[in-house]
Amino acid sequence: MMNATGPTELSVICWFSFTISVCVMGSCLLVLMLVSSLCNTRLYRGSKVLIMHLLVIQLCLCGVTFPLLNLNSLATLTAHYGGFRMQCSLFYLANVATIHAENWAALLLAVNRFVALALPHLYSDFVSRKSLCLMIFTPWLIGISNSIPIYFGHGVDISRTPSGTCNIRTNGDLYGAVIWPAVGAYTPIALMGIIYFALFLRLVLARCICIKDHMHTAGSCECERMKRKRMRQVDLAKILVVSYVWHCMCFLPAPILLTLFPQLYAQFVMLPEWTIGTLMPCGYAASPVIFLSLSSDYRIGLRYLMRRLDKSRALCSTAGMTDGGDEIRCRKNTLPLSSLHHTGDKL
Repeated sequence: MMNATGPTELSVICWFSFTISVCVMGSCLLVLMLVSSLCNTRLYRGSKVLIMHLLVIQLCLCGVTFPLLNLNSLATLTAHYGGFRMQCSLFYLANVATIHAENWAALLLAVNRFVALALPHLYSDFVSRKSLCLMIFTPWLIGISNSIPIYFGHGVDISRTPSGTCNIRTNGDLYGAVIWPAVGAYTPIALMGIIYFALFLRLVLARCICIKDHMHTAGSCECERMKRKRMRQVDLAKILVVSYVWHCMCFLPAPILLTLFPQLYAQFVMLPEWTIGTLMPCGYAASPVIFLSLSSDYRIGLRYLMRRLDKSRALCSTAGMTDGGDEIRCRKNTLPLSSLHHTGDKL
């Protein structure tokens, strides 16, 4: 077997600088999305609850677990430990369980979107309180139950590499090579792709039918409205397909390399750092941008938040000083959310 290719300290520092920047930027965007969601009561119901749940999971990964994993890698790869050590088995249990929960939460959101756009007569059943609680609880149940066996060494070996980093690799067992990645990654991502592409084809077909009907009923206001609605839905489906492709690019390389080409992880020390520590946070960092593109409600909530911050800053800068300048009195901003007009598509 070939010896592991050791990285230079400069390459490790460059990797860490880029990766931690992605984590910080992604965490800031996710926090901004969550705060702006709280400013818009329209986002407290239906699929928006599932989106907020997904954003919270992604914030935990992008803002907590991946930075900790990358800090551990930096400390060990550069031989500057500084007393920074983690319990690899416990950490991977939490990290992998959360990653798999995120995959299933994204799948259930895709199911919700398909029902809303393709089967609207069934949508009310999918957004009841009981259904929403079930769709929030199920991803965590699958993620945790699927990851507990690896904590006890079934299917994978979790240890420290010679360079000191936490390492996870399959040991040839059926569970680690097939069942664990299939349940946690391959199945939800594959089903998500089927749903989004089926939705895309259905909306494109519906648009073609509407255009054909329009040729026979030219000037009909009703058909014009349906045509515009279908065009917006096709644009929505295009964004969903693009987001799915991005999802695959960021989240599939790690499980594929881990289960099918484990020797590459052993040979190239930095390969798991790039595929796990960098690519996955890139996927989470792009999530707020995708949701802002999909829904006018999120754009409105973000504009409302920005206006409140700008107005509060302006009021603070012009308010009178008291107690010799030690305290600034700022009038409370009462800009109503209803002052922002709701336009565009809803997710």
